[in-house]
Amino acid sequence: MDRPIADRITQLARLEQTEELATLLRQEHPQGLVGEREGLVTYLMQAGLSHHEAVETANRLEQAGYAHFIPAQRSRWLFLQQAHPELLKNLGPEYNEFATPTEPSDPKEEVLDFIVERFGVDRDVAEELFSDLEASGYIEQAYDPNRERDRYRFLAWGNYPSVR
Repeated sequence: MDRPIADRITQLARLEQTEELATLLRQEHPQGLVGEREGLVTYLMQAGLSHHEAVETANRLEQAGYAHFIPAQRSRWLFLQQAHPELLKNLGPEYNEFATPTEPSDPKEEVLDFIVERFGVDRDVAEELFSDLEASGYIEQAYDPNRERDRYRFLAWGNYPSVR
């Protein structure tokens, strides 16, 4: 990370400008910050924050709904332009409303379109997320009797502890 970006991250974090910080993180990592749950804290510490400041900042970003940890084989933090505090809990209902019930389509293409639109990532990252979510058991294909066709469904997300 170059010094001007690190300095700006540190400044925004210390001023508790969560929305602006999320925007900067999204610009720096448009496809997400790959890593484990603690990766965001580590990244913020590399920018110049103390461990305590980094933990508080990561928790603030997550609680406000700008940062979302996606646990999978290749876990990552996604940064959104708009705050969505309950995003992961609402993926199932949002996805159910996403598809047009009258137009049958390929179930995988349908869920990839949803991931691209919902998370604002490119198609390659959507494919990677899809594969990881499926392998991790967070998404599965099943028959949807309301639409009379196969479709993917998002399964319940676990309650993950705050970043430490």
